Amino acid sequence: MSARARPEAAPETALTPTEIATLDGIDAARAKPRILRRTLATYLLQIAMPGGYLARNHDPPPGNMVVWRGLSRRARVRDSRGCSGSDAQYGRPLV
Repeated sequence: MSARARPEAAPETALTPTEIATLDGIDAARAKPRILRRTLATYLLQIAMPGGYLARNHDPPPGNMVVWRGLSRRARVRDSRGCSGSDAQYGRPLV
């Protein structure tokens, strides 16, 4: 996982602009925003939380299984809202 190797990297190194905008929109709707610094590690936590990651102070970084569950849950929510499609610039499915 690139967020473990380079946690301070820009989120654009692994996420599309659409994915970043989606995660920013979800975070903006919260009463207390979680994305305070725009790093790859911060966005990975946003993806992992719906997969069951609790982000407590003593928790290790999220693993592959938790991140996968978070991605799957976001995809199900996206599909149920009728927002399916792909990011034409990158040819990847939206998350």
